[in-house]
Amino acid sequence: MLVNRAFVLFVMMSCLVLVSSSSAQTLRFDPDPYFPVDQQFTLPLLLEAAGLDVKGVECNITFDPYLVALESIAAGPWYTDSGREYFFWDYTTPSSVTIHFASAMLEGTSNADGAIAICHFSFVDFGFCDLIFTDADVRDLNNDPLSFALDNGLIVLDQVVETDPLVFAALKAIYR
Repeated sequence: MLVNRAFVLFVMMSCLVLVSSSSAQTLRFDPDPYFPVDQQFTLPLLLEAAGLDVKGVECNITFDPYLVALESIAAGPWYTDSGREYFFWDYTTPSSVTIHFASAMLEGTSNADGAIAICHFSFVDFGFCDLIFTDADVRDLNNDPLSFALDNGLIVLDQVVETDPLVFAALKAIYR
């Protein structure tokens, strides 16, 4: 009876380790949530490969155009600093509500974590803007799909509070 319980516990722990290691691969925005303080801001899209060899990524991500405007999207350091030839194509059309890009390493793969895309936004209005993956396709060297978790992002657009220290005269002027 004790052997059976120990065996069941061992099997359950093994399954837990396998499940946690296979779900560690993620596409996500960093940081999440993001609190921009400037009119224009940059938000990286991270690939957390967790040791898997990745050849390419294609994504569709929606956002609220009444809160932010996508100015441009470019290949991130995961591609640009890799020392390898790569392909990066921005399918996003002007005044679109969807970020759409396709990218691939043209020479081999990479199993490193890093920013695959850099999204340049501008502030439109105050509120909470969700960044929602509607489709993501991550591929290996043989062009077979890889399983990646998709972690939607959030941009919190709020009024900026001045934090610079004020001299006494400026504080006194406020209360007159």
